[in-house]
Amino acid sequence: MDLTSFHLFSKLPSELRNEIWVAALPQPRLVQIQEEEATPDFDEEDDDDDMTSDNEDFFDSDYGVDRTKNENIIELAKKNMASLGADALNDPAKTCADLLAEITGYKTDRMLQRFRYIWSERRPWDRNQKQLEDYGFTTVRTKPSIPPLLLLEVGGLEALHDATRESYFWSRTPIPALLHTCRESRHAMQLCGYELAFAAEKSEPRIWFNFKHDVLYLTSGRWGSERNVDVFDTGPWNIYQLPRKDRGRIEKLAFEDRWEGQHHLVDAVPRFRRLKELLWVVYHIPADYEARYLGKYKYDTSNDEWGHIETEADLWGYLECDSMEFIDSKVIAGYLSGYCGDCMGGSCEMYSRGLKGYRRRNGGSSEGYFTLKTTELLFKLREHKMIHPGSWSIPTTKIVFVLTKKQAGLILDGRERFVQKMREVEIFENEQGPRSYDRFFGPRRRSLDAPFVDECEVLDDMMAMEY
Repeated sequence: MDLTSFHLFSKLPSELRNEIWVAALPQPRLVQIQEEEATPDFDEEDDDDDMTSDNEDFFDSDYGVDRTKNENIIELAKKNMASLGADALNDPAKTCADLLAEITGYKTDRMLQRFRYIWSERRPWDRNQKQLEDYGFTTVRTKPSIPPLLLLEVGGLEALHDATRESYFWSRTPIPALLHTCRESRHAMQLCGYELAFAAEKSEPRIWFNFKHDVLYLTSGRWGSERNVDVFDTGPWNIYQLPRKDRGRIEKLAFEDRWEGQHHLVDAVPRFRRLKELLWVVYHIPADYEARYLGKYKYDTSNDEWGHIETEADLWGYLECDSMEFIDSKVIAGYLSGYCGDCMGGSCEMYSRGLKGYRRRNGGSSEGYFTLKTTELLFKLREHKMIHPGSWSIPTTKIVFVLTKKQAGLILDGRERFVQKMREVEIFENEQGPRSYDRFFGPRRRSLDAPFVDECEVLDDMMAMEY
């Protein structure tokens, strides 16, 4: 090919053009799912007064739950129960999901084997309470059954709303630009695996996703959320809402840490039967939270070098955790450390305190801490695999931060500063000699920048050098 002439892209061979499209594929995206409830249709001729008066009972709701709709469902359930007969409620072959579907007329996933899974994130924390059978006691008496209608009434309107709501799924994650460039680029992207996925029960799929390339990111419900039912989170009810055929094709999953610990993770992984890579997210400060709440404190860091305000749609990717982030909170953007509890359920503090104990047991060394935590996760999954065997396999696991590009830059800069400080301490010790025993274990002044640092660690020297 003559290098002195310029060849138009459209004049290139189709094979070469296709290779160029493939080379321009975006990096793996972190795709979050949002849920939008279907809204009722109103006559456009109705004025505001008619809307307010005629539909006053329609908008009489608690936490956004349509009270009139739910009362109608309960009335319908009473009629259906009468027609089913009392024996239907005691049929051992039926799951609670089957009974709920029969009495309400709403279809639910047959994989919902336990009624508590219908209650989304409102189920109580697991207390691992032992039963009498664990101590050898037996009985011939049958267990009492709770009528499903009573469960509906006692569970409350909000829980009933979760079980019967009509909605569709969407994502704020940007659609790859090549899907909108031209017909040829769109076709090339589809050949590479991009497709519309994650349809709700009564709606079409609306989210572009590549099952071999992209990462499905399930976040936990956050404090300060005005309405938890709008959050598509790690709760079992929401996971079961994903179509089974889509769940079975996901190969990469990011799962956010939360207050309750790891039991949700152990329950969720078997539902993704082709899962190969699991990202255990322990740190994620939402970009919109940062811009909304930290701006008044003059910590406006949400703008990049071009003045663009980062949002949750601008998630750059993930960084694997390093112990230095939990030794000195400056490394993980100390300006945000005071707000971790609101955004992630205190995970930073949990890992910082865990690292503190690990260093005590290992002579002040933090090497291998996150390898140990990853091994603990894999051990729990192996235990679950032995109890609940199936076609699912144990994925490779990483403990990570999910970040925007700005946040990733701050952490990488913090790591570099930390390493530089460690080098300065090493030079200081080479010149002054090793620390004495009483200095090594002596009390130290508590630092606001490193609130969870152990009393016997090298940051003592850093503090001495700074002050």
